[in-house]
Amino acid sequence: MSLTSKNVFFFLFFFANVTIGSTQEVLISKDINVRSDAKFILLGKIQDNLLLFRDKENKQFVEVFDDQLKYKYQREISIEEKGSRIYSVLPDEDHFSLVYGILDRDSIRIRLRQIDGSGELLDSLQLNAISRKNLSGKFKFSYSHNNEKLLLFTRQKRDEMFMLMIDLKEKETLWASKLFLQETSTNVEFKDIVVSNDGKAFFLFEKSNNRYERKNHAYFIYSVGGQDEVSVPIEIPYPEYLSKDIHLTLDEKNKQLLLIGLFAEANRSSALGYFYYLSPFNPLDPSIKINTIPFKEDFVTEVYGKQRKVNKSLDYYFIKEVVFKQDGSFIWIGEMFKEYFRRTSNPYGRYSRNYDDTGGYVDYYNEDMIVISVDKNGNEDWKKVLYKKQFSQDDDAAYSSFFLMKTPSRLKLLYNDEIKKNNTVSEYMLDPLGNSHRKSVLNTEYENLRLQFTEAIQIESSSLILPSFNASLLNLVKISF
Repeated sequence: MSLTSKNVFFFLFFFANVTIGSTQEVLISKDINVRSDAKFILLGKIQDNLLLFRDKENKQFVEVFDDQLKYKYQREISIEEKGSRIYSVLPDEDHFSLVYGILDRDSIRIRLRQIDGSGELLDSLQLNAISRKNLSGKFKFSYSHNNEKLLLFTRQKRDEMFMLMIDLKEKETLWASKLFLQETSTNVEFKDIVVSNDGKAFFLFEKSNNRYERKNHAYFIYSVGGQDEVSVPIEIPYPEYLSKDIHLTLDEKNKQLLLIGLFAEANRSSALGYFYYLSPFNPLDPSIKINTIPFKEDFVTEVYGKQRKVNKSLDYYFIKEVVFKQDGSFIWIGEMFKEYFRRTSNPYGRYSRNYDDTGGYVDYYNEDMIVISVDKNGNEDWKKVLYKKQFSQDDDAAYSSFFLMKTPSRLKLLYNDEIKKNNTVSEYMLDPLGNSHRKSVLNTEYENLRLQFTEAIQIESSSLILPSFNASLLNLVKISF
């Protein structure tokens, strides 16, 4: 029986480099043809089932599988009005929430549907009717760590943003508000947003991130807690350097907000080190300064090897994950990513009727990872370099990068060793002291699986579920350790 059989089963992998008694259980669903799907979203485990949401534009469905990935049935989710726009599909422990908008002549009606783990409708209601004046209806969204608060937001004008905070647990709108930017020059860019579990939104903007205006380089953080609770932004000057990659994230346990990024000088593809601003967020503390930590030469040498000339920068690195510890310290994980555009092989170039304006195709490189642990006092506990090489072409790097799995005592970074059908999946395991161990987890040889680890969901402390997508056929794959 092959792994691509319609039947669902599990198997065990044993490797010589795995500790005796160590096994992985792998379950694979039946083939699902998603050729005509506009979008599909893996929702993970809800109640006792594993759910997949499918959007076929005019129809929406939920596919229901049991815990062993045996297919049970399909349920249609009937959205009664045509032309509805789905804004967000968010899972919770015992249901998932579908938030969508209905465009009328003068308004946008925001509606909520909640569906349980068997695909049955629990509730359907209207949350808001918003005037369409100056609103495009093209909302983006962000949500809290506990998936209970959902923020819809859209840019109305260059200096104005409309926001709607929804409490999915209470099934009500908490507040609607407008954010008026104090800095409106062309050199101000919107960078990131996070939502707290108690329903506050934090917006990050950056000013003058270029070498010609570096003396004015600064960050602005707006805190929005309700209709009449829009704070004067915290301004964080940073004229010393430019940034190449910045993020906001929240530590809910210790009620802290972290702004973290990589800094550079003239060449923003080369990071000289990292910086961070860590502040309580109820409220933010304007007196806290940015902490700047340069990369040391021996660390850069560890990343690139001794063959590289002396250089204290890391090229093409980006911050991918931040993990908070119980005491408020944190670990951040970076990864090297670059892409190259290849010229088209078409000998007629732009005069061909099949000419592509991009001028070619794209090579993707996702390579080594760096992991750095920072203590409460801003000192580095430890840092590690985790080596990998991933290369692919013209696939948007969908099968590259890694998935971070968290257990009570370890971090696991899982990834495809190579980007091809017959492939080995490996992991790096890290303990709290920074000790690392690499091992093979499973082999997909002859099984026609193409695992997308960036779309994985951790469903238990020792299990994850992820899609395998190949030639319009989707399989769900569950791996338990």
